[in-house]
Order: sequence, then structure tokens, then C-alpha cells
Amino acid sequence: TKNPYYLVHITPVFAACCALCVCYWWPLNRRAGIALGTVMVLLAGLQLSWVVSACLRDSYKTSYLPVAAFVQQHGGRDAVIIGPGEFAFVFGFYGNLTDDATLGYYTHTRSQWIIVDERVYRQSFAGFESKTPWIWKHVDNLLTEKYQKVFSVPNYDVYQQRSGT
Repeated sequence: TKNPYYLVHITPVFAACCALCVCYWWPLNRRAGIALGTVMVLLAGLQLSWVVSACLRDSYKTSYLPVAAFVQQHGGRDAVIIGPGEFAFVFGFYGNLTDDATLGYYTHTRSQWIIVDERVYRQSFAGFESKTPWIWKHVDNLLTEKYQKVFSVPNYDVYQQRSGT
């Protein structure tokens, strides 16, 4: 299934179609044009409120930076990490970070730390559970048996490898 945030690609086309409808109906039927214009203004207000809400949440400061600081502080410079690609801005693009939602199923990568985000990794896990149960079994085994959750903020969970595994 496609993730809902791919709508960003068709939203401008949808907005242009709506604007064309308003331009077409305005001279033909003023009431229909006003109604469509009102709907357009309401849609724009809804989109603007969504952006303002995201800015007020400030997930960069409340989620991303605390996770990065925690792993840097407790893992050190040479820690091997599996996590979302956005953390390459902190840990480096060619260093110790691997972006692998299968948590090493195909690559056999083992890490001391796993960072799981809500938007990509958790959705991938849900897909594994229904479509590729053998990968889900691997992921579930790692997160429940071989790693323990040591830090959690909205949008991210950090797992550390259990000692002796």
C-alpha cells in the first residue's frame, strides 16, 4: 500500500483543477462560482492549519534531536546503528548508520542500536507482518528478544542490543 504522504505529488494538480473549475463556473453561474471559491478557501485554510500544526509540534526539537543526542551520548562515535536515513545528518552518510527497515534480514547487518520511527519503519513492520511473515518474525525476534527499548519520544523508539546477544 502507498503511504498517504505521497499525496504531495498530486495535490498541485488537484488545486489547479479546482482553480479551473472556479474560473469556468464564475462567469456562468455566480452562485456556483462563489460556492466553489468558498470551498477552495476552506481547503487552503485546512492545508495551512496542517502546516501550522506541524510547526507548533516542532518534532525536530522534541523528537529528532533528543534521539540523536541519546544515541551519541550512550553509543559513542563508533556505534553501529540501524535507523532511518534522516539520522545520516547526525551520524554521517558513509559511516556507522544503515537504513534498513528489515533490520538486517537480507544484509545480515548487526548493530548495537536500532532506531525505529513511526512513519517508515513501523509501517514497514506492519507490511511485513501481513505480506512477508518470515521478515516480520525476524524483526519481532530482534526487537523482543535481542534488543531492549531504552529510549522513547514521540515518533521514535531506540533499542539497544542486550548484553550477551
